[in-house]
Amino acid sequence: MTRIGVVACESMRTELEQIIKDEPDVVAKRYIEFGSHVYPEKLRHEVAEAIEEIKNSCDVVIVGFGFCQSLRNLSQLVSAPILMAKNEDCISILLTADKYRQELKKEAGTYFMTPGWCEHGLDGVKRDLHVDEVAKQAGTDPDRLLQLLFKNYTRVLYVDTGTRNARECERMAEDVAKKLKVKFETTTGSLNTLKELFGNAKNYNTRSPCSTE
Repeated sequence: MTRIGVVACESMRTELEQIIKDEPDVVAKRYIEFGSHVYPEKLRHEVAEAIEEIKNSCDVVIVGFGFCQSLRNLSQLVSAPILMAKNEDCISILLTADKYRQELKKEAGTYFMTPGWCEHGLDGVKRDLHVDEVAKQAGTDPDRLLQLLFKNYTRVLYVDTGTRNARECERMAEDVAKKLKVKFETTTGSLNTLKELFGNAKNYNTRSPCSTE
């Protein structure tokens, strides 16, 4: 049995748990708070620290993050074998990199929301765009600033990953679109990247290279 650890973003917890379920190979899990990508240096520290905390009980650690501005060289920061997707962020992982590019080419002003993002609603959007911090520095109203920031956005695109709370999350994403006065659309996501990571982890051996680059 390969002992697998998981260190992942809270925003992908539902999808990962759907894949992992009660797998006995998974011996340790750590989920990092939603929105940590907003502070890249802090995120890098938290992810590396979580990996170090569980490394002795695992043969390999699945990192459920994209590169997120600060994790591209993560393998150089930790003393444990890790496996992670070669995607820029969680949207790219759950939508696939090709479809992500296609949707942006189709409509550049797209704000993507997955089930994990929807659970945080408009507050999550504000956190992602540093709205409260910028509004405080500028001495302006956060809601007014959010509307100004969204003047170049034209739609909210909900990425349906087939999770059990998908319908409720879709409703939340649509509510965000209404509040931001942009159109709302949905598209189908994919768990294939996460499934591939888990499959690679199950077949991992100590002579295998880590796939972070």
